[in-house]
Amino acid sequence: MDSGMEAPACKIACADGTSPTETKDVYNPDHRGCEGRMFGRTNTGNSLGLGKCCDAHDACYHSCASGFQKCEEDFTTCLRESCESTFEPGSQKDTECRKAAAAMTMGTRMSGCRHYQYAQSTVCDCSQHGGPAKPERAERRRRTKSAKARRRSRKGKAKRDEL
Repeated sequence: MDSGMEAPACKIACADGTSPTETKDVYNPDHRGCEGRMFGRTNTGNSLGLGKCCDAHDACYHSCASGFQKCEEDFTTCLRESCESTFEPGSQKDTECRKAAAAMTMGTRMSGCRHYQYAQSTVCDCSQHGGPAKPERAERRRRTKSAKARRRSRKGKAKRDEL
């Protein structure tokens, strides 16, 4: 079920570059399972018994310094094992489960970083380390570079349109 995609570098650090510490606030999961929309379709993960994996994934995101990559690996493993233990191998439901799990894995690897960083900012404390927990510089730099590239691309297109 490996999506073949490498999760982006997605870290959070304090202003002085050190790792944040856990806040005293406790994450209270809402246990929505795999609720939500993905790729314009309602997520079918709950109907396939994958809700516990989504709940564990949310809890991982809300555990300070848990590590984005570890959360993604644990999520992928949970999804795979749930499909294997719930459905007869090769059955229509097994195929449906594996496809849903692959789409969910790809979705969180592609767009989960900002959700991870937001969750980390709510449960991590940097008050002793120079300020609030923020995305690590490399991640901010990557986002800034891609925004600059988009602006340059639009400017280039506008110039070509003028000709």
